Amino acid sequence: MEQIINSEPVRTTEEKGNLFRLTLLYGGGIAIIYIAIALIFYFAKSMDSALYRFFGYLYWVAAVIFIQVQYRKSLGGYMKYGQAIVATLTTMFFASLIVGIFIYIQNKFIAPESIGNVMLATEEKLYEKGFSDDDISMSMQMFSRFMKPAFFAVMSVFSTTVTGLVIGIVTGFFTKKEKPIFE
Repeated sequence: MEQIINSEPVRTTEEKGNLFRLTLLYGGGIAIIYIAIALIFYFAKSMDSALYRFFGYLYWVAAVIFIQVQYRKSLGGYMKYGQAIVATLTTMFFASLIVGIFIYIQNKFIAPESIGNVMLATEEKLYEKGFSDDDISMSMQMFSRFMKPAFFAVMSVFSTTVTGLVIGIVTGFFTKKEKPIFE
């Protein structure tokens, strides 16, 4: 009688530990570097610039590629596409928690005026689009309910994780390296 053997390797405790360690180490490091970049742009009064957004996305792309390559190395040089996605998702989620805490602190203590600036910019855009004063007033009242530091922090966690995941889905195709079948 033949015994059927599952072709999928069983994840060892060591491999799981590598992912956990990678998540904590690189997720924390990536978050701290991103916070440093954000502070540089904040003190240069360029947080609203296209350059900041460009560098932000460029940084996240580089960070995701770095995560995937490091995880592949920790697995002995081979990594499946799904493993690339899992490594990206867990690491970016951990990084986003740290960034979310920073966003809360920034909007609550360092730059509480930034929420007011967002409100003013939104109001100006509504005027530019031709909304009536009553519509703008009602919209701004509803909008102001959400403009709290905690809301920005939660949205930051969500958006950073999703951004990392989307980047990881694309870069995972390039960073994966399947183990040869006949080795």
